[in-house]
Amino acid sequence: MGQFESQPPSWALALFRYIVHPEFREEIEGDLLEKYLSDLKKYGMKAARRRFYVELFSVFRPNLVLNLNRQIMERRNWFIFLLVTLGIVVASVAPFLPGPENDFSHAISRFVHVIGYIGLVFIPFGLIWLIIEIRNEKGGKLNKWTNGFYPSLLAMIPLFLFFPMQIAIGIHEPKGLNYELLIVSISITAFFIYRILKLKTKTDYKFNPAPLFIVLFPLIALLTSRFAVEKAAAISRESMILKSKPLIEAIDNYKIANGQYPEKLEALIGKYILEIPQLNIMGIRAYQYEKRNNSFQLSFEQLWHWNATEVVVYNSLGHDSIKGDYEKYSTKHDDWWYYMAD
Repeated sequence: MGQFESQPPSWALALFRYIVHPEFREEIEGDLLEKYLSDLKKYGMKAARRRFYVELFSVFRPNLVLNLNRQIMERRNWFIFLLVTLGIVVASVAPFLPGPENDFSHAISRFVHVIGYIGLVFIPFGLIWLIIEIRNEKGGKLNKWTNGFYPSLLAMIPLFLFFPMQIAIGIHEPKGLNYELLIVSISITAFFIYRILKLKTKTDYKFNPAPLFIVLFPLIALLTSRFAVEKAAAISRESMILKSKPLIEAIDNYKIANGQYPEKLEALIGKYILEIPQLNIMGIRAYQYEKRNNSFQLSFEQLWHWNATEVVVYNSLGHDSIKGDYEKYSTKHDDWWYYMAD
């Protein structure tokens, strides 16, 4: 038997050595070669190679390729991960939390929405870096690829492209550059560059959770804004519509008693209603009332959508043409509609 026949195909071994984690490679390769030689004596080269391929692909499992059997995240990193995740969820639903009406809740919620969408661009580069980090061998010496320096530069590519582009767009905008946003962006970019430069001198293995955060945080932000926020918006919309019933009854009673609708809601206080219902949700603006000859319109706004504001409208005549050409959506209640305004 020649030396060529006593060895599995070189391409298969090269693939195995590239994919399987270094900490398992030597032991598993020895077992595969031993079984190949045994099959070669029993079944011949053609059958031995076929059986070798089956054995080879059976070891391409996450726990052997990525070494998921070891503890890679320190307790401190898990704490940071859970804390930031909680912060993302709370910031996303901030407009629906109890509190006085304010724009800040909308701003932080919108920030999370933007992170969710823009962050998707970073995920492929973060995955490359994460796979390299997980596959690093304990006790092994690192180079500029395995220490995360080059992978982190790759992960920053979208930021390096997006940042100058936004500056150029801002210069040509009628309002000019938003200097507060510019200063924040430069500060964040400078901090990232500082952290990346520190990786240049990293020579000993220690798991870096940064690529895991790059991959997971945008997904968490996107899923939260897509499902939790929309659900919260539907719940608060329903709550505010139900809360408006006494107000609408008071407006109708005023019309019965006076032959016309009131000019302002304040005319109802005392005789027709004790007080105008308070909203007490941070991202919802107060009820707006508009008299329209023999009808009236009642509305409120929800500051939750990342690039628009939800306007919920009641029309006493049931008209659904509530605002120009905006696409309207029905609610579960008669004469109530909502649309997204710019």
